[in-house]
Amino acid sequence: MPYDPEVVISVVENFFKRSHFYNDTFDRERLNVDDLFESFWSLVPTRKVKTIRVRAFDGAWFQSKCLDFGLFRIERFSKEELDKLIDQEVTNTFYPYAKRDTDYLSQFCFSVEESLRDENLGDVSEPRSFILSPSEIKNLDYDRIDRDLPDVVIQLLALHDLDERTMAVSVPEAPYVLKLPFVFEVDDDLFTSPSRPALMSGMMPPFVDLEEDDEEEEPLILASSGLVFTHERELKLMGIVAKARKVLALTRLIDDWSFIEIAMGYLGKASVTDEPLDRILWYVTVLDALLGEKVPGFTGAMRRRLSNILATSEAEKKTVGNQFDEVYDFRSQLVHGKQYKKKARSDHLYEARELARQAITWFVDFVLFVDDSLRRQKVDYNSYPRRSELLAVLDHDHVSLQRLNSLISTLPKGFPTLEKREIY
Repeated sequence: MPYDPEVVISVVENFFKRSHFYNDTFDRERLNVDDLFESFWSLVPTRKVKTIRVRAFDGAWFQSKCLDFGLFRIERFSKEELDKLIDQEVTNTFYPYAKRDTDYLSQFCFSVEESLRDENLGDVSEPRSFILSPSEIKNLDYDRIDRDLPDVVIQLLALHDLDERTMAVSVPEAPYVLKLPFVFEVDDDLFTSPSRPALMSGMMPPFVDLEEDDEEEEPLILASSGLVFTHERELKLMGIVAKARKVLALTRLIDDWSFIEIAMGYLGKASVTDEPLDRILWYVTVLDALLGEKVPGFTGAMRRRLSNILATSEAEKKTVGNQFDEVYDFRSQLVHGKQYKKKARSDHLYEARELARQAITWFVDFVLFVDDSLRRQKVDYNSYPRRSELLAVLDHDHVSLQRLNSLISTLPKGFPTLEKREIY
């Protein structure tokens, strides 16, 4: 097929720049031109392009240099490693707009995701115009409003717990969430130009240090803000992320369990929301997605269910219930436009987040336990309990559930139809 001459020129220019041909020639390095041209022609019909998406954590520090979560990694890079990742040598020479301050970036921890895609020469083109054609305008669905939730990596990271040090910080800016506001992408596509990086406005590197850079030492915390993940906290985070990914896979098979996926999306939404009051609303929405039903007295049912899953003693249940009442009342005053006479405190934000996060992690363990038990019994996915049935068992405390279990074991097949037999 014929190719646009401008595209061909752009491809050739980028290839010789990004293959280090010019830099190596300038450095008088010995080059094998035949191998170079063979490489070029092998990429013309189709090529595999690896893209690495890198996002910097704002004020968070991880003790391990690399944590592999499967779907993504959390890494710390040296300046030299970032220079190699970005190919700073070629960037500085031919693509100055794509330069990054790798000395500054090396102070941050990053979330790293890799993807692989197939490309062909026809995919190389100039950036798409923002002007739509009449046919494209006609096909736009103006009535559709999609749920704008952050991607799954942010949702999974939002499940992290808080250590005692963070919980003790009683200021509205307390770092309860992991934030990834800065992102850039690099790829190994020799036919295209590198992308332009975003600005890192307002981001601060974490204030931590290690004695003699020894990763086995406990981190020395130099500031009252920022999230510090020791090895113990890293293991906890990896554990909940692994379990949550299993649940997300289950929701693809059991549609009625998708309410957990929705709740995780809302928790992730709270983590990317800057306004504390809006964050509280999203945390309460998580509880609604997990525990709510459109029935009379639903707030009482939510309170009872939350107390049953997060507390064991009557005193603990009362505490959880009171926390729920205060947070939900605060939410109701906000959404109904009434003046809230009490001012929001930082503990409102903390309590709302912890109620939401702990409820999700409980449901993750709950449905994984149910799935494991039913798979052992070789129960088909179509016969798994529905959301309403999962919630129904939460309306009862431990003693009541024991009585119900005894009752259910006595019920005849085909219940509520009863066999006619004599009762002795």
